[in-house]
Amino acid sequence: MKKLLFLAVTLICLASCDQGYNSFKRLLNSVLINAEAESGSLDVEKIFGGTCTYSIDTVSSGTLTITLSHSNSIQGENPNKFFADVAETFCKKLKKSKDQYHIVVVIFVYKNKSEVKRGFLMESISLSIKKRPFVNRVIELIKSKKYDKIDSLLNSRVATYANMPDHSRSRMLKDLKDADSLGVITDFYPYDFWAEHISNGTEMFELIGVISRKNKNYDFNILVDADNKKDIIYMIINKPEGFYSHAVNYQLTKAKNTASN
Repeated sequence: MKKLLFLAVTLICLASCDQGYNSFKRLLNSVLINAEAESGSLDVEKIFGGTCTYSIDTVSSGTLTITLSHSNSIQGENPNKFFADVAETFCKKLKKSKDQYHIVVVIFVYKNKSEVKRGFLMESISLSIKKRPFVNRVIELIKSKKYDKIDSLLNSRVATYANMPDHSRSRMLKDLKDADSLGVITDFYPYDFWAEHISNGTEMFELIGVISRKNKNYDFNILVDADNKKDIIYMIINKPEGFYSHAVNYQLTKAKNTASN
């Protein structure tokens, strides 16, 4: 009781002057940041097991570092399978403190003490949290071969604008159907994502992942409208023989560079 009374008196005294009030605000902000981060850490442990710790540098770099160790989920697996999901799981709990961070670094520590790490922009993670439900719905449509529904969501104006005729609506649907010969889809996981802006004013969310089918695993790329209220697919690149050709990279880069001129 005496400790609580002392704390109450201290806070009142701090808030009674400008300097004290500013100190109080910084203290309260620090408590809030750590409370949200602690909640995110617990969620990661619930899903992936192991021990999740974090460090925060909001002063010099705005970097949040998330470290996962002693997790059986990541042992012997391709780390790319988990980086994005760990980052999103943690950052979903960051509400008021989210703007404190610019970069999120995820580190996996294996049983042999070796480490692998991956960095993401907080902007990209925030966008992914909003758009992943839609992307996951598209994956389910591909699994169930509901191509008419996918066709209704496609908009090829970005491919047309970037002069990419190989990615017309009809060609994208054909590539999806052709991939059915590789067997049923058994798994899908994302390993990278970011915001895309091109010079016709279109803002997109781009996600790259891996589709696992019965007979082959391959990269999968999807670009959707960044607006959370719009369910629009601008591009699906689903080519098991090597989807992300230099030509695709060149055309997208060219379109984005035009926007900055």
